[in-house]
Amino acid sequence: IASARRSRAIAVVSAKGGHHNAEQGLSLFALEGLMHGERLCTRTLREDAVTINLAFDVAGIQADVVAVGYVDGLLQLFGVDASAQRLLPSDPSDRTGGRLVLLGSFEAHSGPVGCLRASHDGARLLSLSSIHESVAEWDVIKGVKLRNIDFSFQVHHCDYAGTD
Repeated sequence: IASARRSRAIAVVSAKGGHHNAEQGLSLFALEGLMHGERLCTRTLREDAVTINLAFDVAGIQADVVAVGYVDGLLQLFGVDASAQRLLPSDPSDRTGGRLVLLGSFEAHSGPVGCLRASHDGARLLSLSSIHESVAEWDVIKGVKLRNIDFSFQVHHCDYAGTD
């Protein structure tokens, strides 16, 4: 991914249904044009309900990522390009003009994903399933699970503390 100045954007997950009977989707809005409703693109998401989403910057690859957790325990990572440069690799299933590219889908937990937290540099991600008392740590750049931590008590939140 080439280095370029990225535009700031906001990622929004919309629920299925609503007054437009729309599909569940991930939309990207230009922050500068947000007051005017400037939607850059929308990508339809899976049918299963989204439980949480998190947008963060990954310094190592100079890209923004949106993580989406689902009720069935699946975790999806999307690369975000809010600029006109189109820095992300192409994805044949993408209908957003290269602005929201699916980087990977992972079986994160056997229950709903209840919390997502990125490390300070965005290279790692924690996902939590409080129902099954487990936290998984992910390498965002490589797209692999680093470890799974099971607890003997219910966990309500997880986060990184300190620096590496």
